[in-house]
Amino acid sequence: MNKIVKLTNALLVLLLMMAETPVLAQKSSLSQSSVSQPSVKPSRIWSELATGYTSAQMIKVEKVLFYSDRTEIGMHIDNSPGARIEIAPETYLQAADKQYKVKSATMLKLGEPFTIPEDGQVDFALTFDALPDSVNTISIRQPNGWTIFNIHSTDYTPSGLENTYWRDQASGEWCIGFTSHSVIYDQKAWAIDRRTDKKDRYEFLLIDPSSQQKKMVQVDKLKKGLRTITVKGERTMTCSPITTAFLPDYPMKDTRKGFLNTGYQEGDSVTITGWLKDMPEMAWRRGKNFEVRFTNIFTDEEENAYAKMDSLGRFSLKIPMLNSSQVFMDWGRTTVSTVLEPGESYYFLHDFHSGQKLFMGKNSRVQNELLSFPYAWNTISADGRTDAMTYLTQMDSVRKSNVKQLQTTLIAHPNLSERFVEYTAGFYQVLQAMYMMQAKFAYKGQLPLSYMEYVGNELWKSFPQPVTLYSLFSTFSRDYIDQLTSGRANNNSLKSVLLRLDRKKVISLKEDDRNLLNQYEKSTSELRGNIQKAKDNEERQGLVKAFNEGKLVSDIGKLAGKYMSFIVKEVSLATQEQLTSVCDSIGCNPSLRSILLARHFTRSIDRSRQPLDSVSLAFVEKEIQLPAALHSVNNLNDKYLSLQKGDLEGAASLRPSSDVEGMSDGEKILRKILEPYQGRLVYLDVWGTWCSPCKKALSESHVLKEALKDFDIVYLYLANRSDDKSWKNVIKEYQLTGDHCIHYNLPADQQSAIEHYLNIHSFPTYKLIDKKGNIHDLDWRHADNMNRFKQQVEQLSK
Repeated sequence: MNKIVKLTNALLVLLLMMAETPVLAQKSSLSQSSVSQPSVKPSRIWSELATGYTSAQMIKVEKVLFYSDRTEIGMHIDNSPGARIEIAPETYLQAADKQYKVKSATMLKLGEPFTIPEDGQVDFALTFDALPDSVNTISIRQPNGWTIFNIHSTDYTPSGLENTYWRDQASGEWCIGFTSHSVIYDQKAWAIDRRTDKKDRYEFLLIDPSSQQKKMVQVDKLKKGLRTITVKGERTMTCSPITTAFLPDYPMKDTRKGFLNTGYQEGDSVTITGWLKDMPEMAWRRGKNFEVRFTNIFTDEEENAYAKMDSLGRFSLKIPMLNSSQVFMDWGRTTVSTVLEPGESYYFLHDFHSGQKLFMGKNSRVQNELLSFPYAWNTISADGRTDAMTYLTQMDSVRKSNVKQLQTTLIAHPNLSERFVEYTAGFYQVLQAMYMMQAKFAYKGQLPLSYMEYVGNELWKSFPQPVTLYSLFSTFSRDYIDQLTSGRANNNSLKSVLLRLDRKKVISLKEDDRNLLNQYEKSTSELRGNIQKAKDNEERQGLVKAFNEGKLVSDIGKLAGKYMSFIVKEVSLATQEQLTSVCDSIGCNPSLRSILLARHFTRSIDRSRQPLDSVSLAFVEKEIQLPAALHSVNNLNDKYLSLQKGDLEGAASLRPSSDVEGMSDGEKILRKILEPYQGRLVYLDVWGTWCSPCKKALSESHVLKEALKDFDIVYLYLANRSDDKSWKNVIKEYQLTGDHCIHYNLPADQQSAIEHYLNIHSFPTYKLIDKKGNIHDLDWRHADNMNRFKQQVEQLSK
């Protein structure tokens, strides 16, 4: 049995280690919680619930039953099969100012571990003492830890106006909201300049703080759950209160289809105004900016747009947007993913006290429906244990099941818009496409022709447009194109490329070089065969490790390093020709063809951190016809062209390889480099310009240096197989110079010798060298826990 770790500051202790034998448990229903209790009907039942802010998304409160002698809360956990959970006995329910400690639980025992069953679902109930009849909101808490705030029934009608939101009965849209100091209307938070109350009738004089525009709003008294609300000079509405977490069903069907497709034009934008209202302190700790994340279709990179919130959590943000796109709106606090269309304006409210999330805007219906009925992430990851065609059949069944569930939802909610149905059904297609191409890793790239034909005919050709509607397009298209490219004749092996360069007289290979290439080709082929025969993963890893530590790999690394800049250009040209051929063969329209080509070249620039060569630039200008795609490549290219031409400040940080000229022993080379820094701590970073994780870490290295500014540390950077121009560009880009920064870009044989001495086989690799010259290993993610790392540095500084 795995060791159980108990976290006393959390309601649930979630252990990610899988149990050796998962416990299979029957789902409990709330009625099971009363087995030991007298058979008495509850005096009240909350079955339709809303909750405020929660710090644990995997648990939901589904029902609250009030008895004369107890209170029962039905809960549901959706978590990874085999994960371990534990309900802490310190858990308590808070109602008004009083705390009620948990007394018992069904399905699991308080303070004891429970294993999540194979379906990942657990239903259970917690029992507390009886609550007063006057209670209308409760919270569940663990001291100094996990909390679900403001659990309440949606089956009520608010008596006043403060902190209420109202929908137009005719259109079904959220039209107005009232808070203590402002009124939300017409996608703005208007300040209340004057308010009068007369027997449940209200009149507000509102003022827009930015434009000083004024509006008069009159609210009639509540009659049969409805109010007449008049905005003078504009409209009169019959309104009902929104008591549910999301907007209720619209009264009429919206038969519009499709999303705006601009053709990926530059200059379009989306405006999001909103309010993260009544955020608790733990939510504010995530920062004072409202963040929207989306994928840049040309660079395949995630981008972020930010707006500073005021002290109440209000914000306004204008985001450049090429086309209708999926976005993630301050995901860490709201967990809202939606689709936005260029040219539109939206008002987004997340009331952390009531738990309500609402969109306001002329075209905000599908956004509200996606909140009310989020698509399911039901899928199956390929594990390679079944054949690929069986996996295809399984994924087909999963998609059909998801679509069937969508149809069931439509029967229960017939007024859901056509655009909601279209977007949700499209997501299930995209989800299947992405997972089916991710399967290439489980099947080691060996996907049958019929499998790939299915992906092409059923998923690629009918992919929803525009492709920016789903962020998963980037992963799917990258894997799909890479698989098609790799399935063609591969002339980009190291041997093929070097021999091709030799024939073109770009380089001159010696006979020993040719023999080395032949030996490497033969040895790698034998290695692949041995890996296939290996009994388990441990044996496979051992074979690879032994191969990488051998002299052959060291020698081939030196040869490749010698001609690396030529290799990169030759492979790039061959890849360009292959990519255009693949794009044409799968029927890409001009826009999609331009997107895929732009992504290839921006990734190439990012990998090399150099501007494109003249041949590639000419290819870009000729083949990329979409203006926005062409601008994306040219802008990134210009950035590195400018960087390359610019002066390198702190050039003294770049040490010449002549410091260790003529040396070949890895340990002696390293000790020679370290000589000037004896008696000081040295932070060693072994990286490469070709290594994306390395560059990502370097871009954030200023955070580490700031945290360690009180220590006397030398930062030593050794570059692996890095082109000199790329090396200098990265150093310039991230400003990695200064009195405490030292850089070497040694010849391949010397760098390889150091790496062999340090037993380095992955990048980046970090070491900490103490004042006595002892070398200490560092986990490559050591900076994630800065407090622990600082303690280690402090210990070695003594």
